[in-house]
Amino acid sequence: MILSMTGYGAAQREDGDLSLSTEVRGVNQRYLKTTYRTPEFLGALESEFDRIIRARISRGALTVSMRCRRLGASTDLPISMAMLEAYATQLPQIAKRIGVKSELSMADLVALPGVVEENAQATALDPIRERVLASLEAALGDFETMRRQEGKTLEADLRLHLKSIREHLAEIKNLGPAVIEEYRDRLLARVTVLLKGTPLEMARETLLTEVSLFAERSDINEEIARLQSHLGQFDELLESDQPAGRKLEFLTQEMLREANTIGSKSGHAQISRRIVEIKAAIDRLKEQVQNAE
Repeated sequence: MILSMTGYGAAQREDGDLSLSTEVRGVNQRYLKTTYRTPEFLGALESEFDRIIRARISRGALTVSMRCRRLGASTDLPISMAMLEAYATQLPQIAKRIGVKSELSMADLVALPGVVEENAQATALDPIRERVLASLEAALGDFETMRRQEGKTLEADLRLHLKSIREHLAEIKNLGPAVIEEYRDRLLARVTVLLKGTPLEMARETLLTEVSLFAERSDINEEIARLQSHLGQFDELLESDQPAGRKLEFLTQEMLREANTIGSKSGHAQISRRIVEIKAAIDRLKEQVQNAE
C-alpha cells in the first residue's frame, strides 16, 4: 500500500503535573529531514525523537512541534531569576511598542531559553521522558492515519494512469504488423511508379529483403515487452507493504525510455499519437510518485 508523504497528526495529553501538545506535519522530500520546534529543555531528547521517527518513516520533510507545560511544578525547577525578570520586564514593553497583546503565563516564561538553568535540564527530563516520547508516538500514529488516507487517493490516481498506458500500448501492439504491410505496399507502389515505362522490374526477392530490413529496424516488440514488464513491477510495488516511492520514480524513468524508443523506431503516425498519450500518462505518474514514501 502506498503512503503519502503529505499529512498532519496531533496528540494532546494532560496528566498529573504535565500538559503536552504535539503536532507532526509532513511534505514531499527526497530523503528524510526532520525539523523540531520544541522547548529548549527538550532538546536533549531529539536523538530519541529521531530513533522513533526513523523506525516509522523513511522519507519526507517533517516538522515536529511540541508544547510542554509542567503544571504546578515550575517553582521546583532551578530558575535563573535574572533571565526570568528580564523576560517579564522586556516582553510586555516590546509587545506594547509593536501593538500586540502580551498575555504571558508563568509556564510561558519558564519555557523561554535560559530561564531553566542548563545543568538542571537533564534531571528535569527524567520524570517526563516516557510521557513526552509517548506523545510523539501518538502524534505519529495520527499522522500515519492521514498518510494512509492520502495514499489510497494517490494509488487510485496512479492506477488510472497505468490503465491508460496499457490501453494505448495494446493498440500499438496491434498496429505492429500493419506498419510492415503499409511499408511494403508504399515501397511497391513507389517502385512501380519509378519503373513505369522502363524495361526494368524489381525482383520479388529484392522487395522482400528491403521489407525484412525495415521490419528488423522498426521492430518494437522488445520495447513493448519491457514496458509491459515495468507496468507489472509498478503494480507489485503499489501492493507492497514496504516504502516504494524511490523505486516507482526509477520505474517511471525506465518506462519513459521505452516509450521514446518505440516512438522513434516505429515512425508510424497512429503509433506516434498513442506514444504521445503514453508519455503524458507517464509524466503524470512521475509527478504523483514524488509524493509517495
